[in-house]
Amino acid sequence: MMSPNKKESQKHKFMNRFQKSGLIVVILLIVAVISVIVVNTNDMEKISITFQNNAIINAEVAVDLKDQVIGLSGRESLDPDSGMLFVYESEDIRNFWMRGMNFPIDIIWIKDDTVVGFEENVPMPGNSDEIARVSSDVAVDMVLEVSAGFCAKNSLVVGDSLDIDL
Repeated sequence: MMSPNKKESQKHKFMNRFQKSGLIVVILLIVAVISVIVVNTNDMEKISITFQNNAIINAEVAVDLKDQVIGLSGRESLDPDSGMLFVYESEDIRNFWMRGMNFPIDIIWIKDDTVVGFEENVPMPGNSDEIARVSSDVAVDMVLEVSAGFCAKNSLVVGDSLDIDL
């Protein structure tokens, strides 16, 4: 027969294991819920943008402020035919910076579906922690970020029209 103290000790060990298992289950559930939320909030609309020379960019559309602030930051790379289109409700001078970027990009300034300017090979932050900042020369209603070299490869010029189906 087991002594009451030993019985109590085994009961205590069992309860500790049960509590730890319950805690692990709760933590896993929280992680699962957060993962679902993150996946759903990063589900931006995707569109195709056709350039005057028939080059096509498959772009994620960043309309809300949260997506616009994050942009392409934190990503490891960008496919040559992909990009991110920033859409604004009004025309204004737009300022972009390369905080959190892991690769250089070209930035295309757009007004009324027409290229009004672009910045080529905007560098990612280097060891000096200097973050590149660029601004449009004129008020724009959209900005397109694409892989570095896209503008040169496609002979982009100011005045080129774009087919953007929003």
